[in-house]
Amino acid sequence: MELINKKTTIILLILIIGIILAFPILVIVKESITLAVVDLKLFLNKNILIYLSTTIQLIFFTSVFSLILAVIPAYILSLYNLKNKKIIDVLLILPLSIPSYIMAFIYSDILGYGGFLQNMININFSNTFNFDVMSIKWLSVFLSLSLYPYVYATSRISFSLIGSTYINLSQSLSASWFTIFRKVILPLSLSGIFSGLVLVIMEVLNEYGAVNYFGVKTLSVAIFQYWFSLDNKEFAIFLSFLLLTLVFFFVFIASFLKKSDDKIKYHTKYSENKLADFKSRIGELCSLFLIYIPFIFGFVIPLFFISNNVFNNFNNY
Repeated sequence: MELINKKTTIILLILIIGIILAFPILVIVKESITLAVVDLKLFLNKNILIYLSTTIQLIFFTSVFSLILAVIPAYILSLYNLKNKKIIDVLLILPLSIPSYIMAFIYSDILGYGGFLQNMININFSNTFNFDVMSIKWLSVFLSLSLYPYVYATSRISFSLIGSTYINLSQSLSASWFTIFRKVILPLSLSGIFSGLVLVIMEVLNEYGAVNYFGVKTLSVAIFQYWFSLDNKEFAIFLSFLLLTLVFFFVFIASFLKKSDDKIKYHTKYSENKLADFKSRIGELCSLFLIYIPFIFGFVIPLFFISNNVFNNFNNY
């Protein structure tokens, strides 16, 4: 009897939490449909295309840079012999501790007009140096430095779950490690990599502080502007509906790709894969360099910059 009561209580709690979470979404959908029926001109607003285009561009560039920063170290650590892998895994996750908007502010301060890099070059070389980082592509780089650990974690897990069957067969055909990665490992890990990428995309769609500071007109910025500044809540609700549509679209793709997990599960490794050795010391050093780049630019430099600012301005607080 007590067990039944506990199950009933848990089910009721789940239903209540589900209703609370779903209520804002249902309101947005209902209001958007009502607005579309009443005012069809809402769909013809030229600003919608601008906001959608900018948002998709930011998603694309941030996703590309995040994949580069995450997949390469995950591949090297998963398939090559390296010391202290567990420590390196922790180091590569640390940039996630710095919020993406803080990362963007820091690098805009370092690289932007009147920043550290510009002042250092102008003082040492007596030359006027201008470097504009207030663009959507540079913003994507800065966001990816903070968000790539999502992709790294899922890629690392996916690579480690691939069994030795495919890899051994590929090696027996004299395939190089790059060919094995491109034709075997990457297709089998696509679902896992994309699941991490979806988290990156959600963070990009949710971002407001950095995109507003950089002057990038995304859907999140437009929602704030139309809701608060322009007092046009109807259009803000409709933009929220578009944002929700993008979210559901990427979640649907992730669930569709997850069907390929059966291939990975079927070949889950029961014995350790034979890891490759570096052919030269130079190759090992280059690999270590590629591994530590995301950690240095995503954690060491921002942490040093924050600590230096706190130390220099401690008396002002």
